Amino acid sequence: QFANETWGFIKQPTKWDGGDYLKLGMLGAATFLIMQTADIPIRNTVLKDQRYRKSYPIEFGDVWGELYFTELLFGGFSAYALYAGDKTSHKIAFEIAQATFYTFLVNGSLKYIIGRGRPYLEQGNQTYSPFSRYDNPDHQSFPGGHTGITLALTTVLSRNAKPLWLKILAYVPAALSVIGRVYLDRHWT
Repeated sequence: QFANETWGFIKQPTKWDGGDYLKLGMLGAATFLIMQTADIPIRNTVLKDQRYRKSYPIEFGDVWGELYFTELLFGGFSAYALYAGDKTSHKIAFEIAQATFYTFLVNGSLKYIIGRGRPYLEQGNQTYSPFSRYDNPDHQSFPGGHTGITLALTTVLSRNAKPLWLKILAYVPAALSVIGRVYLDRHWT
């Protein structure tokens, strides 16, 4: 199943129509516009008040986007599925692994190709070092790895939650992670 779905994921862009490519283009244009106009003013505003840097919400959001946390959730759902014979937990574990793999594949490749410098380097928001070494996190600011992982994880959890309030609640850690990455000066807006 994983191999078949991965192949489907890879060839999905060949099935897009003009509207899909238009959406991709508009997303790219909006991202470029935000990078040009909002990155520096937002960073300057956020860095003025760093008293919440070690606060629980910022720390929790940062942990939520870590790969080890996703692995722990995968392991927890897998263990419970094996212990209880629960098919839903097995499905969630599979989806967490699959979504994490796809996010890591796409984000990791784009980070390597784009090589955008992190804000803490103090080199401005237009610093790029394409194809820099993968173990050099200083030029892996775009796209956000924590953001990608946390949104993949949150999407899986929210899609498998039954009550609406739980679906909505699943996005709170994702929001904390996204905000925290900018607040901690690891990513541009």
